[in-house]
Amino acid sequence: MAGRGGSPPEHPDGSSNSKFVADLIKVLPDLGREVKQQFDHHKAEHERKKKEIEIGWLGKLIGDKDHAPSRIAFLAIVFCVVMILGVLTVIAVGNGESQLLYTITTGAISIFTAALGFLFGRGPGRR
Repeated sequence: MAGRGGSPPEHPDGSSNSKFVADLIKVLPDLGREVKQQFDHHKAEHERKKKEIEIGWLGKLIGDKDHAPSRIAFLAIVFCVVMILGVLTVIAVGNGESQLLYTITTGAISIFTAALGFLFGRGPGRR
């Protein structure tokens, strides 16, 4: 039986165990890196899916708690611009009540400026 008389036992492919072990030692660091990369990838994928479940369908539209205020302010700005353009269109056509149009325009401009102040008026330490 090989290996008892002082000579190392042979690997099934005919090489000695010491060569097999040396080759294995060379491969282990690369194998460890690959396992860590796969683990990190699966962990990141799990976190993404978890966050997607937490924010729901409305969160997909306006974002999570970090981005929602900015996106809501942006939507308010877009809404106000559309309202102001609508009022200007009605004024251009000429069949609208001036007091009502003035009230709508004033309200839209107030919301517009408040949303802009919210977006750009915060200091970097208060975000």
